[in-house]
Amino acid sequence: MYLCWFVTCKCNLSCSYCFAIKNYQEVPFHIALSIGEALASSNAKIVVLTGGEPFVLPYLLDLIDMLYSKLSISITSNAQLIPSQFLEDYKEKISYLTISLNTMEEKIARFMHGSNYNLEKVLSIAQEALQNNISIKINTLVSRINVGEVSKVGKFIRSLPLNKTNIIWKLIKFHNNPYVVKDLSNLQITKEQFSDLFIRLKKNYLDLNIVPIDNNTIDRSYILITPNGDVILPNNQYKSVGNVIQTPLQHLINNNLYRYNNRLLEPLSRIIKRRE
Repeated sequence: MYLCWFVTCKCNLSCSYCFAIKNYQEVPFHIALSIGEALASSNAKIVVLTGGEPFVLPYLLDLIDMLYSKLSISITSNAQLIPSQFLEDYKEKISYLTISLNTMEEKIARFMHGSNYNLEKVLSIAQEALQNNISIKINTLVSRINVGEVSKVGKFIRSLPLNKTNIIWKLIKFHNNPYVVKDLSNLQITKEQFSDLFIRLKKNYLDLNIVPIDNNTIDRSYILITPNGDVILPNNQYKSVGNVIQTPLQHLINNNLYRYNNRLLEPLSRIIKRRE
């Protein structure tokens, strides 16, 4: 499981399939600091800074500087706003950089992400991150739009520099998220199609670390922290169970364990260290 902090709901793109949380206002820096302190005091091992797009947040770098000594930091970004200098200056402070790469075709990419999307920027950031010894995760959302193009993404990943153990390629099966107003069920592929694609890719790219992600995995893999510090646990229909500024994260999790079965909550030990 992952502790994902949606530091902002704002984004520079307009992806039609986006299922990120959107109904929270961006908070002032001093409140973000309080949330960061609360997460650090919970003995969380790692926090994923996500959004929206984290790099639209004016104080993102200050937030990273504050969290660095207390938590392992990963960032999920569409890569459009990442300055090259950031990868050089913050390479010691970032454990992982996760970027989305759904196709190698510019036309398809802009259809999925909007007309402002720059595919070359994403490819460049992936290369520069590895050159700066930053491990990367590449998320590929598989839908009817791009299912025929996914193998080309694998070809690009194989061409990247350095040790392939620094790269995780996550294949995510598109599903019509019930919290998105727009019905996009026509973009879904079947479980069989997704499974067949994964098997083919594993066969053709034996040297790559490919991880398939289905609907159930997505729904049970994240503890979400909203921009104002609300906590949303897996499979809870985006409903808050409390706020980390007011109540310790460990207490919020423990008080709500009864809602979830052991299979879903077993990986929590990867996030929360046991207190001595």
